[in-house]
Amino acid sequence: YNALELNYVKTFDRKDKKWTTSLQYDFWNDDENQYITQQKTFPFNASVSNLYSRDIESSNDIFIKSDFVDPISENSKIEMGIRSDLRALRSDYHTILDNVLQEQFTNKLKYDENLYSAYFQFSSKYKKFNYQLGLRSELSDIKIADTKNTFNNAKNYINLFPTLHFVYNLTEKTDLQLSYSKRINRPRFWQLNPFSGVSDLRNLTVGNPDLNPMFTNSFEFTLLTKPGKFSINPSVYYKHTTNYFEYIVKRTDENYFVSTPVNLDTEDRYGAEVSTTYNPTKWLRLALDFNYYKFKQQGTFENVNYNAEDQTWLSNFRSVVKFPKIISGELSFRYRGKNQGVQSLTEAQYSANLGLSKDFLGDKMSVTLNVNNLFNSQITTEKITTQYYYLESEARSQGRYINLNVIYRFNRSKNDADRLPDGM
Repeated sequence: YNALELNYVKTFDRKDKKWTTSLQYDFWNDDENQYITQQKTFPFNASVSNLYSRDIESSNDIFIKSDFVDPISENSKIEMGIRSDLRALRSDYHTILDNVLQEQFTNKLKYDENLYSAYFQFSSKYKKFNYQLGLRSELSDIKIADTKNTFNNAKNYINLFPTLHFVYNLTEKTDLQLSYSKRINRPRFWQLNPFSGVSDLRNLTVGNPDLNPMFTNSFEFTLLTKPGKFSINPSVYYKHTTNYFEYIVKRTDENYFVSTPVNLDTEDRYGAEVSTTYNPTKWLRLALDFNYYKFKQQGTFENVNYNAEDQTWLSNFRSVVKFPKIISGELSFRYRGKNQGVQSLTEAQYSANLGLSKDFLGDKMSVTLNVNNLFNSQITTEKITTQYYYLESEARSQGRYINLNVIYRFNRSKNDADRLPDGM
């Protein structure tokens, strides 16, 4: 993976008036090889099957962004900008089973995604009332094709994304906030690519090159308060999503299973969320996020209705300990409750991470130790129950792993800012 970046910043005599422009070019290559040996253990079969697959991917990405901020008065400010995201991805994939090329899993893919956007935002303050109004326009030009001409999709569309934020200062430390925004959630490349991830021919996950993005209208009402060393931000929200996409599992004629993301109809979600922080001492910081929501999903795919209605919750706890000149540590714990989707039941999951860091030689050297997936518990278990079959799958992420980082600083201290040319 390689990245080149160029930044330009222009300041003005007026305080906080600024024009920033950045250009970034990323290019990367990925060569993935899989060697898989398969043998049936019940009923016992002495024969061994060998599956080999190779996926060579590459990408060239250009990101251009320019933003202008102008405080037009003491209490008002305008912001505007443009952005272009240009991506060209290529994938060359083939699969061999017992020395026989599998034509249905051998192909080359071309994916080009060009996004052009512009935005304008106005914010102001009047007595105890603050507000922010914004509008972003986005032009999407997407093309995806393969060398066998099994599909050739081109999509061009323009979308508008408004944002509204209103804040009322009840007291010096308490605010009420009401907000609305429209957002887009684009499918990832691996959700579009139908030629990757062949690790088990009996249970495939295949991308959908015709998958469309989701659009979400979000409404939220929040109380922001900071009584002393404690802060709490309770909120209630409602989200309406169109073009909702979800993975659908189908059984083939050979009694194999294929999982593919498809666009359904809508998802309605409403819930309550609480974010809290507590700093009892200078060396200890505690943070807890809790989110409970109900949802209703519905849609039709290939003349089959897929509907789900359920409730779930998730929580994230974080603790930071800092003893200057001695040691610092951080512990995080995350829990997600089980929920029933349009087809599958996902069991509850929890995970934890631990980090320790210490400075040496007058802060010139820092040593950091991170233990991720501390309990080796990042396991996703899904169950599908129909009148024709029962399917249970278990996916494990990378197990417990440890990172050790050592940083040594020449001619600078830990708190020195990055050096920039004069005028930056």
